Amino acid sequence: MEGVSLFTLLLLVWAALTVVLVGLWIYRAIIGMQEEDQIFLDRAEAALEQNQIETLRRINRLDPILKGFAIASGGLLLILGAVWLYQGLYVAPTL
Repeated sequence: MEGVSLFTLLLLVWAALTVVLVGLWIYRAIIGMQEEDQIFLDRAEAALEQNQIETLRRINRLDPILKGFAIASGGLLLILGAVWLYQGLYVAPTL
């Protein structure tokens, strides 16, 4: 990878990470559409209660993963900004 700079490599990693993050957000939104804030059921609708419990379990399992990807994407964006600033200030441009 002789022609690839550190900035380009970091940018590609950040882009891939952010695409995964957006995909997970979309997936969580799709799951969350099935979630009810309040639900009133009688005994005959016990299967709906189980469906809500399963939906909440999937959302709760996905939330820490989303938070980790968001922190990683934000941190990598800060690193990208620092590398860009460093290259702009200290690295001589090549013509």
